[in-house]
Amino acid sequence: MSKIIQINSINDNSNNLIKGKNVEARYIKPELSEYENNPLIEALPRILTTDESIERLAHFPAFDESMRKLPDHLRFHKLEAGLRFFSPLDVHLDLERRISCLLRSGYIERNPLKHEFYKKIDKAFDSFSQYGDEDDFSSTRYYGFNVVGISGIGKSQTIQRILSLYPQVIRHSNYQGKNFTSSQLVWLKLDCPYDGSTKGLCLNFFQAIDRIFGTNYLKNYGTKRTTDEMLPYLALVAANHFLGVWIIDEIQRLNLASSGGAEKMLNFFTQLVNIIGVPVIMVGTYKALPLFNTDFSQMRRGTGQGDLIWDRMSFDEEWQNFVESLWDYQYTRSEAVLGNKDDLSLVLYEETQGITDLAVKTFIFAQQRAIESGKEKITASIIRSVAKDKFKMLQHALKAMKSKDKRSLEYYEDLYPVFKDSALRTTTISGELANAPEIQARINNEASGVKEVDTNATDASKTSAQSEGKIISFKQNKNSRSNSDKPKLADEKSLVNLFRQTQKENQSFYQVLLDMNYIRQGNEFLEGGLH
Repeated sequence: MSKIIQINSINDNSNNLIKGKNVEARYIKPELSEYENNPLIEALPRILTTDESIERLAHFPAFDESMRKLPDHLRFHKLEAGLRFFSPLDVHLDLERRISCLLRSGYIERNPLKHEFYKKIDKAFDSFSQYGDEDDFSSTRYYGFNVVGISGIGKSQTIQRILSLYPQVIRHSNYQGKNFTSSQLVWLKLDCPYDGSTKGLCLNFFQAIDRIFGTNYLKNYGTKRTTDEMLPYLALVAANHFLGVWIIDEIQRLNLASSGGAEKMLNFFTQLVNIIGVPVIMVGTYKALPLFNTDFSQMRRGTGQGDLIWDRMSFDEEWQNFVESLWDYQYTRSEAVLGNKDDLSLVLYEETQGITDLAVKTFIFAQQRAIESGKEKITASIIRSVAKDKFKMLQHALKAMKSKDKRSLEYYEDLYPVFKDSALRTTTISGELANAPEIQARINNEASGVKEVDTNATDASKTSAQSEGKIISFKQNKNSRSNSDKPKLADEKSLVNLFRQTQKENQSFYQVLLDMNYIRQGNEFLEGGLH
């Protein structure tokens, strides 16, 4: 008998939950044959064209010239409209397409009108293991993907805007003349708990479902149960409510060192995707990359649509278009006109380093200061002064980004990614990082199968490779074993950075030093050589 869960009581607890629209199902004939005769897909909004996506995602607050004549105290309030400004960029459209495809492909094999769907749920419930063992109950594998990037670039805001294109809950009652009573949960977005525990994430999940549907899952499945006991019920609830996609934000909080908690949860996500067919999207800062680098199955799962590395914007045409759209919202008496790319646009980029959140805030702060000072016009000096005053704690990090000093950037885990070369094969890199020579070199080396660097390479190239934290095996010249062949570190900090890097990637510091010829095996100089 199928384990169908009934809605029976109300739990009004909430946990930082983002709620969307709750609507009655209206079915639309799909444009693709593989999506036909599936109420879960036919109840979704029509697939958007690129132009429609731009129009639906964009948000430009109402503005007219007369607002510049308003009294100061009213204009200060109008400035807050800039925080709601949203101009779609290429990376936003890429994410919209991915989520659109993911939702529909994830529902293909989860057609509730087919009896085998419920049999699969029952079988899957009994198959869940905290060790990641899994049987293949589906003829097709469905994958989510990972989004990691610099803080303040708009990852969470963008995903929330994309999710707003879909109702969160669709209530079904009748499909093609037959009774079909069910509530479809199209999407669920939760933050990883601050303590990084898997148990906390499970409890947050049940609490969120209770808030949305008025159920009592938290009490029934979350109280007095271990994490291992909760995971199968979590999957069952997700399947029963036809969860379309689960987005887990702030995934960098997942604790790698907490009794194997992160590994257990990542294994569970793999099973949730592979067995039940629920796509999972993980979103986080660059701190999250070690999570995805530690387990091959996670890298495989995360590449269903290719991972996305989302870095700060480059100073290019896209930046210029972004600034021109933002520049329309000036509430100062006099309008500051953008000239060529070498004036105010460049100053704004230099002070915010292409981080959109900082750019919008700097634009607002500059207007506030222009109004307060009586100058009533944005100038380069005002932009620089507010950036210096308002972002005091960020100055060192911004300076490191401006100088592109990787050694300095490595001290800020949220600013520069450290990931294995093999992950680059299926990764889309958006923003300034895409143009970084060292990233392009690593991609080219991976594509060509280059895994070693000859010791005849220049000292500069060796130092560059070492500063990346990249583990390199230097080929030895058999005719020379002198210390002069040993790659040299610039200073003690480089050795410290190398140690930190090996810890992040769960590698043996001893083996790394051995591979790079900083140390040698003790029996190397014994008679007969190495044994």
